[in-house]
Amino acid sequence: MELFETLKKKQRFTEWNSSRENRFFLDNVGMLQKVPMFSHFVKAEEPFDIIRANIIIRAIKNKERMEKAYLSLAKPLRKAETLKEGDLSMEKLEEIRKDLPCFGKGEERIFIPILPRTVNRIYAGDMWKLEEKPYSSLLGKNVYESLVCDPFDTYGPDVYDSGFTNLIPLGKSPTTAAFYSFDSFSVYFVDRKQGRLEVELCLFDKYLKPRYLNHILERLEPVVAAYFNDDKEGMMKALVENQLVSGRLIAKNISDEKALFAKFVQKASK
Repeated sequence: MELFETLKKKQRFTEWNSSRENRFFLDNVGMLQKVPMFSHFVKAEEPFDIIRANIIIRAIKNKERMEKAYLSLAKPLRKAETLKEGDLSMEKLEEIRKDLPCFGKGEERIFIPILPRTVNRIYAGDMWKLEEKPYSSLLGKNVYESLVCDPFDTYGPDVYDSGFTNLIPLGKSPTTAAFYSFDSFSVYFVDRKQGRLEVELCLFDKYLKPRYLNHILERLEPVVAAYFNDDKEGMMKALVENQLVSGRLIAKNISDEKALFAKFVQKASK
């Protein structure tokens, strides 16, 4: 069995099910139905899929919270028919924004990664443009499906390295970014172009006791470096030396791979 699959199968029990991230998903999963493009995330079960689902949920929540603040300021001016550009208090809107997850800077901040950068500039800056077509169709419960984008294709690993998740960045190569989850005890290697999972590296197998968590980010550095260098042997060595995976499991995996290869050679020689 391939190393990463073996590590996943043999990983010791984690507390993911009771983690804040999983509870957030269970409490808010219904919000995914608001945008049909993402409704399949309702069935998410794996931790990384739930992390991705929560990014979308937090994006929807951000949109709704900013619009609620905007409409509370705009409503009395609309009623008096005096609403015009420059009337709204940008300071009050910024007070709301400062507590919301995002990434980027200034008007290039991304608060709603399920929408493209051009739309995010409105929510990060002058929301007055929501009074104008076609952006007025974004407000409230109106359908904005035609503007929705895939946050992972559009923003890549930046969306993981933000307040939208509690993942810890471990480094980048030209093609891959690595993140650690304290909840699932896993390293996620993510493709930098598409923001998709390349592989999940599950730590602390059932043969490794006790589970040492001290200085774990430093202990992961040589593991991640070896992965980036496509050095499987070096990665396995670093995992064992840093007490992240048991030598017993690594030895068994090597033995299984050798047996599988020998079987292949024998069959091919006939």
